[in-house]
Amino acid sequence: MFEIAEISTDTDIARIVAGYHVLFQYDRDMLFTGFNVYGARILGSLSKASRKDRRLRYFHCQITERRYDDFINQRISYLSLLQRAGTIFIVDKTFDGVEIATYFHSIRAIPETYLPLPSFMCPPQEQPFSHIITAKLQGGTANQHRVMLNTLTEIREDITNMILQPTKTVRIRKGLPNFSIYERASTPSSYALSFEVTESVDNPSQLVIDDPSNLFDQFILAYLQYCFQVLPNESQAIVDNETEPPAGFANLLDLIARINRDRNDTQIDMNLARIRLIKALLKSIGNLSDITSRIGSSFTNIVLLNGDASSNNVIGVIDEELIAPILSAAEVIEKEFSLVQEDDRPLLYSASIYHLNTDTRQGNAVVRQEGGTAFYRPKIHILGDGELTHSKFTESLHEGVEITVRGKARRVDGKIRKLEIEFEDEV
Repeated sequence: MFEIAEISTDTDIARIVAGYHVLFQYDRDMLFTGFNVYGARILGSLSKASRKDRRLRYFHCQITERRYDDFINQRISYLSLLQRAGTIFIVDKTFDGVEIATYFHSIRAIPETYLPLPSFMCPPQEQPFSHIITAKLQGGTANQHRVMLNTLTEIREDITNMILQPTKTVRIRKGLPNFSIYERASTPSSYALSFEVTESVDNPSQLVIDDPSNLFDQFILAYLQYCFQVLPNESQAIVDNETEPPAGFANLLDLIARINRDRNDTQIDMNLARIRLIKALLKSIGNLSDITSRIGSSFTNIVLLNGDASSNNVIGVIDEELIAPILSAAEVIEKEFSLVQEDDRPLLYSASIYHLNTDTRQGNAVVRQEGGTAFYRPKIHILGDGELTHSKFTESLHEGVEITVRGKARRVDGKIRKLEIEFEDEV
């Protein structure tokens, strides 16, 4: 084994103490993950086994949930992940698993023969639906197990709607189960919201489903994973290929058809299924977009898990990296399947701001066009770089007053979904 000079003084950072999960095994655990005593994710691998020294040498690397999500979904190689980290922990153990020493080492100083191949990706990971979905808020005050109440209420509503969306979409024929969402108490890990998905059957005799629980489970999990992992890359193909949809979208349609098969094996209207699925995805994109607009002091990211707060089955990560692909996917689909209108010039609107991130200048407000009676709750973005701290915008936020703003609205099916506001202290 190669020699190492530096010894870490804090082995607790490198040691996995909770949520140990094997990603690849060959005689021994070759690739694995878990959490250290501080709740940070550790990705580990067996680098070398020396029978002469009776010693096993492991690499342990502390990574973010975003990078872990990229790795298990094969968007980044193991070597690239280690190189991005720059420094890793090297843990030496006996063949019996007794820890000998832990070293803190630069990845550049490790001989190439001990590093993973550039082409090595995480083996595919299968995860059955657990009927528990957990949203783990991280960063900001969430790390102190504290989240602003209005932020928490809105996130709870968006996550619930997103989980329920596939259960509504699949019910084309009568006789399929209804689903309910129950919030479960959970031990905070940063700050966690856990939801239990349960079903109740109205009249199951109308349809024949080979394995109803398994098919429903497959669809709910596949739908949620699709929103995060596939939809941003398939949105244009969904629009361009009505008769031959892209693979991920086609898989969801196939599950809908199988679940809705009746006793005479009569096929459902697949065009209807396609439209229902597209509308559901647009609503889910809206939920994700709303959550990303609330990133700020209370949290910096949310890890959506298939399981409880200790689960390693990541469905997706909601953070600033998700904003651009999600908004791009929404724009592509909305232009094709919805009536999208945008103001050609700034107009006057009345707004009551109830959420505002002064760093990103984004938030939410109750809005009506000047002189109008219809109210909407769009996302808002205050343009420019003028100071917001003592502006009329923060006055509206803190005092609950309605203010007049000038901006351009984006409407989808006649409803204001986004308002780009010009920065003005007075109108």
